[in-house]
Amino acid sequence: MLMDDIVAIIVCYFVFGALGNVLRALFGGE
Repeated sequence: MLMDDIVAIIVCYFVFGALGNVLRALFGGE
């Protein structure tokens, strides 16, 4: 169903966003 695709996209967006923030904090924060 379309809703499942939308939910999957939102979940992936937040997961990758959180990972990006963690990586930025680990490697970019001096």
